Amino acid sequence: MAMALPAPEDAFSEGMPGREGASVQEIRAYARAGIPVHLLIDRGAGEAVVCSEPVGDAYAHKFIHTLGTVVPLPYPLGFELDTSAF
Repeated sequence: MAMALPAPEDAFSEGMPGREGASVQEIRAYARAGIPVHLLIDRGAGEAVVCSEPVGDAYAHKFIHTLGTVVPLPYPLGFELDTSAF
């Protein structure tokens, strides 16, 4: 059975400014829920953080990319995201 994935533009949300610490709690919640890939766009830090392979309340892999670069998103997304628009 094929898995239906959302369109790329529907698969992401940006963190809210001024919510430092909230992103850590959200990442833990997403991992606990079994969300396979979490992408955090942090404009303040100029970074795109990709977390994948949830294990408990954490992710096994965390990659930090500079905004403005092309960011590879792992399975099940499996495409590259140009972050120059962020």
